[in-house]
Amino acid sequence: MTIATNMAGRGTDIQLGGNPAGLASDALHRQGLNPAEVDRSVYDAALAEAKALTEVEHAEVVAVGGLHIIGTERHDSRRIDNQLRGRAGRQGDPGSSRFYLSLEDDLMKRFASERVTGLMERLGLDDDVAIESRLVSRTIESAQSRVEGFNFDIRKRVVEFDDVINKQRETIYAERDKVLHNEDLTETVRSFLDDEIDALVELHIASEDPDEWTLEAMNAALEAMGLTGAGTSADELWEIGGREAIGEHLRELADARLTEREAEVGEADWAQVERLVLVRTIDSLWVEHLTELDDMRRGIGLRGYAQQDPLNEFRREAFRLYEELRGLIRHGVASSIFRVTVQRQPPPEMTGEDPAVAQALARGAAAIRAGGTVAASAVGPVSPATTMAPAGAITGGAVAASGSAVVRGALPPAPVTRNVQETLGDEPVTGGSPGPNGTNGSGPRIGYTPAGTRIGRNDACWCGSGAKYKKCHGR
Repeated sequence: MTIATNMAGRGTDIQLGGNPAGLASDALHRQGLNPAEVDRSVYDAALAEAKALTEVEHAEVVAVGGLHIIGTERHDSRRIDNQLRGRAGRQGDPGSSRFYLSLEDDLMKRFASERVTGLMERLGLDDDVAIESRLVSRTIESAQSRVEGFNFDIRKRVVEFDDVINKQRETIYAERDKVLHNEDLTETVRSFLDDEIDALVELHIASEDPDEWTLEAMNAALEAMGLTGAGTSADELWEIGGREAIGEHLRELADARLTEREAEVGEADWAQVERLVLVRTIDSLWVEHLTELDDMRRGIGLRGYAQQDPLNEFRREAFRLYEELRGLIRHGVASSIFRVTVQRQPPPEMTGEDPAVAQALARGAAAIRAGGTVAASAVGPVSPATTMAPAGAITGGAVAASGSAVVRGALPPAPVTRNVQETLGDEPVTGGSPGPNGTNGSGPRIGYTPAGTRIGRNDACWCGSGAKYKKCHGR
């Protein structure tokens, strides 16, 4: 007799007459022998004896009807019941199955209890009398079909909500890939600047009556963008006159300013600055957008009380938030591109003949062999003359461009660059990513797990977040 639950792998090794390999191993264990260590001939003899026994018992079991399945309840899904029935017919062997149900089972109480109870009352049957009727079987199958349909609708609804977010994700990721792979992003930045200027003109010079224009506020917005200088004051804009003329004038100023900045920084460095500003803006705002969508999704079902389809309402609100996201990306790029500053860092001079460097390297190697510690500064410069930080290393608006330029400015917030703490022997060695000022930062450290050390699922995660490993990077 085998007791199996509705779980994966139930009853898969049931063989009529028994398992010859298992019986042979049991026989050797009873003799005090290890099946994995005995001579092959000894194991083959035990296996042959077990096969002879199982063949006889197999014939006896087949003669009485094979394997019989007894089910104590019906599952919500007919697929699970059919899998359990299928244990009786494995490997072509005969078998049978029979299910026993109670009117107190969840499936019967939810869908078929009243009908079957009424049938028993009409027939005058007692509670302990078994009911064997095709009508009862069809009623149970109908109840299972309704449960399956209900579960399918739930899964379908989840997919429909996910599709709304997935379409936005595909669009944003496609634009992000273009930013990462395009060599020249000046036209993209210029289009963002033009759109931002058009939005400012529409906001502050919307009326045909010049007396209603808010040029002072518009000048403040231009200063916040970093678009300052001749031609941007309220008086100068008033003298230009006309919405179209002011918009064209500001677009020309922005284009000239962009060209000037590219010439100041250098074409290669400026292209890197543009790429980092675009990627950082898209990433930070996309994360906030996903949070807003998740919050809205949890409460959108309440629209159903107002006789509104929650899915259609979610689509409409998600599209509105997506349009706002595109506007925020445009505004973020336009507000950051002119405010970044580039600082040149002269490359450190290194020569292979410098005795101080050679001595420092020797001390570091000796300390490592002894299992001690080495400060990152003790072994001299560990990076080439070019200072380069990835997009994820921007802290407080600082990024590193190509060459030896370090860019600072008002970029979107980014995670703090952390030093990596490695362990050599009993003491730590500090080094790793540069901080905001191009030197080793002093932020929180990330513990590095040496090779061969396994992190437990309930241990603190190596990233320094404070969460358990299974809740963080162990997912």
